[in-house]
Amino acid sequence: MTRSIIHRANTRGLSNLSWMKSFHSFSFGQYFNPIRMQFGKLRVLNDERIMPNRGFSSTPLDNMEMVTIVMNGKLLHRDSLGNHQVLTAGSVQCLTSGKGIKHSEMNDGDEELRLIHLRFLPKEKGFDPKYSFCNYDLVTVRDELLALVTPDQTCSVAQDVYVYWGNMKKDKNIVYKTHDPNNGIYLISMEGMIQMVDHVAFASDAIGAWPDGDDVEIKMMSDAKFLLIEVPPKR
Repeated sequence: MTRSIIHRANTRGLSNLSWMKSFHSFSFGQYFNPIRMQFGKLRVLNDERIMPNRGFSSTPLDNMEMVTIVMNGKLLHRDSLGNHQVLTAGSVQCLTSGKGIKHSEMNDGDEELRLIHLRFLPKEKGFDPKYSFCNYDLVTVRDELLALVTPDQTCSVAQDVYVYWGNMKKDKNIVYKTHDPNNGIYLISMEGMIQMVDHVAFASDAIGAWPDGDDVEIKMMSDAKFLLIEVPPKR
C-alpha cells in the first residue's frame, strides 16, 4: 500500500534577504521544523532566487551530494578543485563534496537567477570530491520524463538518486515505477496542477510517496512542469 504526504507551498520555510529569496521544503539554515527534516536521502530542496551580481562566497561543504538546476539566469560556479563554469537555463551541476570542498555560487547575469538546489545524504562518507555538469532543453522536450541525474550518466552523485524533469500537456498520464521497491518518489510542481496518489499539487506544492514497488500514476490536470526525484529510504 502506497504511503504518501503532501507539502503545500505555503508551509515551506523562507529566507528573505535583500539579495536573495529562498523557499525551503525541509529544515535549512534558520528554518527548523522537526517533522520536515528530509524525505529519504533527500535532505535539502531549496527554490532560490538571487539578485544580479550577488550570491554565496567560498563556502566549505563535506559529505553531502549536491545537485543544482538552473531555471533562469546565469550561474557562475567556482570550487577548490579548480572548476570555473558559467551555467545557464537548463544546466544541471552535480557536486560530490566528500572529504571536503569549497565552492561559490554567484549570479553572473543582469537578471534574477532562479535555482533549484538539492542535497542528498551520501552512500558513504569520505569520497573524493567530484564535479560534473550537463545542459538540457527543458522547454521543447514535451510529454516524456527527461532524465537529469541518474547513477549511470555524466551528471551523477555518490548516491542512487534519479532526478527527472517533466514538461507535459493537460490530460497526459504517465506511470512511474521506482528502480528499487524500497525507494520513494518526491514530486514538486513547478507550474500547473498534477495528481499523484490521492493528492493534487498546485504550483510549488510537493507530493511524496513510498509505493513499495507498485506503479504510480501521475496525471496532468493542466499543462504542467515538474521535478520528480527518486531517492533511497532514510535508513
